[in-house]
Amino acid sequence: MSFLAAMMDPTAVLCMSCVLIPMFKDPGTTAEDRWEYATDPIMVGTFLGMVLVSLLVRWQGGKPLAGCERRKARWFLWNGFVIHFLMDGMVGGFGQIPLLLAQYEVVDKRYNSVRETGTYSIPVTIAFLEVFIWTPLCVATYYAIRRGLPSAAPLQLCTALLQLIGTIIFTLPEVLEGFPNIVTDPHLEFTLHHITYFWFGFGLNFLWVVVPLVYLVEAFGMCAAGHPGGKKVE
Repeated sequence: MSFLAAMMDPTAVLCMSCVLIPMFKDPGTTAEDRWEYATDPIMVGTFLGMVLVSLLVRWQGGKPLAGCERRKARWFLWNGFVIHFLMDGMVGGFGQIPLLLAQYEVVDKRYNSVRETGTYSIPVTIAFLEVFIWTPLCVATYYAIRRGLPSAAPLQLCTALLQLIGTIIFTLPEVLEGFPNIVTDPHLEFTLHHITYFWFGFGLNFLWVVVPLVYLVEAFGMCAAGHPGGKKVE
C-alpha cells in the first residue's frame, strides 16, 4: 500500500509521465528501442538510486510525516533523481539516452548547442549545476525531512531557492526574446504537437516557480522561528 501511495504522489505521476512519453510519442519507435531505453544503465541507475535512498531512510527509522510533508519530501526525492540528474542533467546536459534527448531537442533548441556549435547555452550550463549541486541537495533535503533532522529547514530553503533561480534563468530569456528556441502555439491551436512540446514540455516550468516558491517561504518561516522542519504526525 505504501508503494502504491508513493507512486500515486503528484510528483511521481508527473515524473513518470515525462519518462514514459518518449517510449510512445513517435509511432516509429520499435519494441527494441523501448527496451533499450528502459534498460539504459543511466535510467536503471537513477531509479535504483531512488529505491536505495528510500530503503536507507526506512532502515534508519524515518519519521512518520503528515500528508503535506510526505508530498514535500517526495518532491525533493523525485526532483533530485529524475528531473535534475536523469532528465535535465544526463539527457539535456550530457546528451545521453537518445530517445529522450530527441524530445528535449524538439522542446528547446538550446539543448543542441554543444553538439552543433560547441557552445554552452544557458540550459546546458544549468544542467551541469543540476547534476553536481541540485541533485545532492535534493537528496539531502529529502533525507533530512524524512528523518526529522534540524537541517531540514535550511536545506529546504537552499534547495528551493536554487530551483526557483534556475527556472527563472532558464525561462526568462526565452520569454523576453519571444521564444526563438521554443516550439510555441501562437494561434492557440492546441494540436498534439503543441500540447506535448509547448504547453506540457515548456509550460511545466511554471510549476518549478510555484512549488519552490511555496517551499522557500515555508522554510524561511521555519528557520526564522527556529523550527527544525519535518513535522511529525502527533
